[in-house]
Amino acid sequence: MAQLVGLLKSIHGMPDLVVRDETAVKWSELPLLVEGWDEIYNRSESQHSDEIISVIAFIAKLVSAQLLSQNEFLTWVDLDMYTALEKGPEDMSALKKDDVVRLNVNVPIATQWFRHAGLAIWNCESDLGLSKREDSLWQGTAGFSYPRWKFWKERATSVTQSKLVSAGTRDSAKEMVEKMTSIEKQDGL
Repeated sequence: MAQLVGLLKSIHGMPDLVVRDETAVKWSELPLLVEGWDEIYNRSESQHSDEIISVIAFIAKLVSAQLLSQNEFLTWVDLDMYTALEKGPEDMSALKKDDVVRLNVNVPIATQWFRHAGLAIWNCESDLGLSKREDSLWQGTAGFSYPRWKFWKERATSVTQSKLVSAGTRDSAKEMVEKMTSIEKQDGL
C-alpha cells in the first residue's frame, strides 16, 4: 500500500494537463479517485468487510500524506466515528445484538483512521466539521474538540473491556486507545 500512496503522491505533484489552452486534468485533485469512494459509504453498518477496512486504511494513509484535502475526508471520519463510538447504549453491559454487530464491524474501521491519520485528525482541531446527531451519545457541541476526542477514547476504552464484542474488536479498540494516547503525549498532554 505504501508504494501505491507513493505513486499517487507522484501523480498529485504532476503539472495540470492542458489541452487547447484549457485545463483538461488537474492532477493535484486526483481525478476520479474520490468520487468512487461514495459507494463505500453507502454500506451497511452491520456487514463486516475486510475490503472496506483496507480501503479506509488506504484513504487514511492518503489523508496522512496530505493527498486529500480536509473537506474530502470530513464526511467519512464523521460517519465512522459516529457509527463506532457515538452510537448505542452508554453502558456497554446493555448492548443488544445489533449494537454488538455494529461495534464488531465499525470499531476496526474507526481504528484505521487513528492508526493511519490520527495525527491529521488531532491537528484539525475545531476545523473538523463533525456533526452532532440527535441519537448520538456525544452531548457536546458539533465539530472536533479535545472533549470529543476524550469521549471517543473513553468509549474505545469501554469497548476494550466489553466481553460482548469479539476479541478482534477489543484488540482494535485497544490499538485505538494506544494510538490516541501516543498522539496526546506527542502534544505534551
